[in-house]
Amino acid sequence: MQFDVPDFDKNKETKYSLWKEKLDTLDVASYDTIMATSFGCPVIMQYLCERNIKLKRLVLVAPSGLKGNEYLEKVIPEMTEDVEKLR
Repeated sequence: MQFDVPDFDKNKETKYSLWKEKLDTLDVASYDTIMATSFGCPVIMQYLCERNIKLKRLVLVAPSGLKGNEYLEKVIPEMTEDVEKLR
């Protein structure tokens, strides 16, 4: 098991662009499972969608920032459609 936890200055606002830079240094496509919490949930969802990366499992814990995120509001229906096909 490997953990990649971005370390940002907690006194500054964290933006998607900073997360994206960090995620670009990792081989995210090779991961079997990603677990994200809070603001990391919409960040990883957007990152995976932008790069068309498919995972076996994506675990979202206490997600924040999903509502009002124009990008995610467009792609969430597509993502949940795939989940419905698996049921």
